[in-house]
Amino acid sequence: MNAALASIQTRRKDAEITVSLLPVMAARWLVPRLSRFTARFPHINLHIKTGQSLANFKSDGVDIAIRFGAGRLERVAGNQASR
Repeated sequence: MNAALASIQTRRKDAEITVSLLPVMAARWLVPRLSRFTARFPHINLHIKTGQSLANFKSDGVDIAIRFGAGRLERVAGNQASR
């Protein structure tokens, strides 16, 4: 994730990233860190999608999905790691 953000940081125009995560993760982990993120990456417009279902990278318009578990992500559409 750091490498991806670093590559976006070198671009001059605004970038958009959509992050998918569970509502509790957004409330307790991501939202408290948003001010630090926007201070470090002011040119990135961050969109947050919360929900219980796994992200579908092909149809949901999601760039990053944050989940926790055993790491078996075969059901995630468009997941490069599962191939």
